[in-house]
Amino acid sequence: MQHERDWTVYRNWMNSMGVSPYVNRIYNDLTNGLIIFQLYDIIKPGTVDWKRVIQKFNKMRMMMEKIGQCRQ
Repeated sequence: MQHERDWTVYRNWMNSMGVSPYVNRIYNDLTNGLIIFQLYDIIKPGTVDWKRVIQKFNKMRMMMEKIGQCRQ
């Protein structure tokens, strides 16, 4: 069960960095890119242009917005 332990370590590290929302399930919680952008900005401030990041998703376009955001 090393795999599960590894994911727990990553999840705990992300949460210790102060990301919001709290990461519970890595596969689900990282799909929109917001946590990753927060981690980039915490590690190297000013890296993320927050004006270009979608933080509230439109219900009708949510899937496309999430995919587009992860490609930035």
